[in-house]
Amino acid sequence: MEGADNGPVLASAQVTGVTKEWKKYTVKLKTQDAPATTAGRFVISASKPGSIWLSFVSLFPPTYKDRPNGMRVDLMELLAGMNPSFLRFPGGNYLEGSNFENRFDWKKTIGPLEERPGHMSPWTYRSTDGVGLLEFLNWCEDLNMEPILGVYAGMHLDGGRTTITGDALKPFVEEALEEIEYITGDIATKWGALRAQHGHPAPFKLRYVEVGNEDWLNNGKNNYAGRFAMFYDAIKAKYPHLQVVSSLRSQDNYDHTRKPDLLDDHYYISIPTALNLAHQYDKYDRTATKIFVGEWATNNPGSGDVGHMGFALGDAAFMTGMERNADVVVMNCYAPLLVNVNPGGRQWQVNLIGYDGVKSFGSPAYYAQKMFANNRGDVVLPATIDPLPKLTVEQLAKSFGNLGGRIPQGPFDAVYVSATRDTPSGDIIVKLVNVQNEPQTVSLVLQGIDKILPQASGEVLTAEPAAMNSVAEQTKVAPKAITVNNAGPKFSHDLPAHSVSLLRLKTR
Repeated sequence: MEGADNGPVLASAQVTGVTKEWKKYTVKLKTQDAPATTAGRFVISASKPGSIWLSFVSLFPPTYKDRPNGMRVDLMELLAGMNPSFLRFPGGNYLEGSNFENRFDWKKTIGPLEERPGHMSPWTYRSTDGVGLLEFLNWCEDLNMEPILGVYAGMHLDGGRTTITGDALKPFVEEALEEIEYITGDIATKWGALRAQHGHPAPFKLRYVEVGNEDWLNNGKNNYAGRFAMFYDAIKAKYPHLQVVSSLRSQDNYDHTRKPDLLDDHYYISIPTALNLAHQYDKYDRTATKIFVGEWATNNPGSGDVGHMGFALGDAAFMTGMERNADVVVMNCYAPLLVNVNPGGRQWQVNLIGYDGVKSFGSPAYYAQKMFANNRGDVVLPATIDPLPKLTVEQLAKSFGNLGGRIPQGPFDAVYVSATRDTPSGDIIVKLVNVQNEPQTVSLVLQGIDKILPQASGEVLTAEPAAMNSVAEQTKVAPKAITVNNAGPKFSHDLPAHSVSLLRLKTR
């Protein structure tokens, strides 16, 4: 390993015994106290003239929890800070691929890295499949998350021209059952034994399986009922405890012929739309199929790699709505998760966490997510704002600038709220989002409780809507701890302009 400008040599190791046969060689390079840099080089050289053929070259730094072929430490620390409950994988379009040959073929992503052929991703870069099925599962284990498994269901990103249906789909239903066995089977099963051979004898916990991805696109609705039924029946027959998730949305009002356990709503939305969607589930039929909001984010085209504070406010407003309606919104996850901010590294605008070769940082939306995720509570409490200040679309535009996309005409709530109780601690957790460009004083009235201790803790995230974090300024926009000294069953609190506020009120 060489430093910038072809030197100095920071670490080296010798590979001996090279033969005419294919063989795997592994060495450790110790760089001592060399400074981190993106300008170094990894050099493979020969001691004398000749020809050497290489089929697979990989250079790894130390990994999170020292996991072989594991994850980057700083990225996992950022994710761990969010206290995540689950990971949905292999993700959206990556599952179905641009065509059959480049779908997520899980059997080709397991086993020795050098034997994985890789495939073209739908975002025009080649994936080595170094992060394959087992790596996704190990990632879940390292962060104490549950896997939410998406299984290939015959559709591709080609306008529906090559969707596989009927008898031709049966082998892929069987592949899904085998994939579930690889994840959950004990070592007495065929695929559980293979997982053990790959280094993980213990089965993984699995509760949710999603059939396909975004099958409302690519003419998928034309035949999804038949495809979904085949997977649903086979999975329920062999694994009756598993929850089967439809990749269609609640708004599709689709007859699956089988009742899914969850529907998967996706939203990539402008700030005004996010504010409107804060009430999306307030009147949702409580007898209808429950919801998994499997992909969502506030964003605008042309907004760069990671979002600004304005998007974080839209996200936080929407999250109050999901939290208030947690009886029907079972789980949710922001997308996309990670982006390489080096030139040419981005395939999707606005991501949660940015990184380069050395550093990483969370967007303002990351910190809003973190505030919500680490203060969930386990009982939802009714919470309303009366009187509720309103904003016109003109006032929103004055506050946020370019609103982007198709803009609802409003009016829009100026303040958003959700409240929960954490039963073990007795804390009442209140989340308040002020999207106005001026402070707002609120009077909090807690009904049905006699005692609230006067001192409460909390956090506030606030900045100008255009403010962003970056590699150079990783925490320019980040929450600050606050203390409240006048808490009680009724008290006043000031919300800064453009802010997400969190209060933990003590009952004992």
